[in-house]
Formats: sequence, C-alpha cells, structure tokens
Amino acid sequence: MSDSFSGIVIYKKDYRERDALVKIFTQEYGFKMFFIKNYHRANHPLHSILFPLTYNQYVGTIHADGLSFIREGVALNRFLSIRQDLTQQAHASYLAQLFDASIEDQQADHALFQLFLNILQAMAQGKSAQLLTIYGELHLLQRFGIYLHWQGCKLCGRLKGELDFSMALQGVLCQQHYLADPHRLHLSSNTVKVLILMAQTPLSQINNIQVRPETLKEMRYFMDQIYQEFVGIRLRSKSFLEQIEQFQGSLKPSSNEK
Repeated sequence: MSDSFSGIVIYKKDYRERDALVKIFTQEYGFKMFFIKNYHRANHPLHSILFPLTYNQYVGTIHADGLSFIREGVALNRFLSIRQDLTQQAHASYLAQLFDASIEDQQADHALFQLFLNILQAMAQGKSAQLLTIYGELHLLQRFGIYLHWQGCKLCGRLKGELDFSMALQGVLCQQHYLADPHRLHLSSNTVKVLILMAQTPLSQINNIQVRPETLKEMRYFMDQIYQEFVGIRLRSKSFLEQIEQFQGSLKPSSNEK
C-alpha cells in the first residue's frame, strides 16, 4: 500500500556504505526517519528531493514504528535562496533542530508544521532571518511547557507606559511594579512591546515589522535567557549560528573607519 505525504527535510546522514537515513518533518505523520537504499549511487532518482530544508511531496510507505520508505516524489519548494545564503541557512537549520526537539517523533502536528513552513517561506522572501528565528522560538515555548504572561503586567494587567520582563514571575512587569522583582531583565520598553506583539500575532501579520538593531539585540538576549533558564537545551546548530553572526559582526566597519 502506498502513502502520499508532504514534508520538509530536516537532515540527512550516511548509513552504511551506500545508504542514507533522512529525517523529514511530514505534515501528516510528524517527524519520521526514512531509509534510502543506495542513496550514494550517482543517478539515484531521489537526490533532488532529499536536500535538507526543501519542501516536497512524496509517495512511499509509512510505518508506525521503525524506518519508513520513499519511492518517489516531486519538489514543492526548494528554498534556494535559503540554501545559498549561509546566514539564512544557519538560522533555518537551527530552527529545524529546535522544531524537531519540541515534539516527539511520529506525532502529527499540523499547526506546528505550518508554522515551520511559513517561517521558511517568509525567510525565502527576504524577511529578517533573525526576527523570524525569534518568532519561532517564542511560539515553540508552549511545546516545551513554558507559558509566559504577555497579556499585560503580571501583577495588575497594565500595558501602558514603561514595561519590563520578570524571569521570576515569567511575565511582563509595568513600571509601578518594578520593585516586585529586583532582578528584572532591564529590557527597553520598546523591546518588551515588540515581544508582546510577536507573541500574540500571526506570522502573516508581522512580516513587515521594522525592528531597530538595538531592539533586535535585546530580543536575542531575552530569548537566550528564556531558553537557558526554562527550556534547558543547547543545540549544536545554535553554536554554529552564533559563530556565523559573530564572524559577520567582526566584518562590519567600526564607527572610526571611513
């Protein structure tokens, strides 16, 4: 019996001498591992639809346990602009691993699949990879059992005026209640308001948001603190992404250069 399904390739690794294992985030069955026999044969018909970070339609055999198989397929979106840009590729690869870590294998999650696909599509259209990564991290928190309070000040509900974020209270604090947490993050109010917007708004409605570099830097700091304190995972792809961004930052001319 043949199964038809669509999916985004997460990674591929060699298996034995001639074969390969490919992990795909499928829309219908969640994350699945596929065995590809003789993958390293020069003219293997599946080469073009098994590149990481491509979205394809497949026909194969899905097994509830163990490895599944692919017989044929057709490309739906190759995301060439992402795969050809080292920064975008690093961001997309990190998100792929993070989405993979957020749910168990073989667990269908249509909303999660659509979120990942939408982020890749927005990135391929030239939207900020940094902003999209933060958006993805924010919306994955609940999958890790983390529920942050964005609806207003955690103590009074206030949303106007100066705002900050409390790690202890796991939510927003207004200026009137800053003393409730002496160790609040001391984020700029603008950063907190952008985070509130991103946490509560569909991706399609924030594609055109403009964020200043200093705000983006604070948002990155915030997400790193949240994932370190509450999620507790450290992915290899995150380290690579940080190295890429540090290298690119070192290439930027300083303010003293003309």
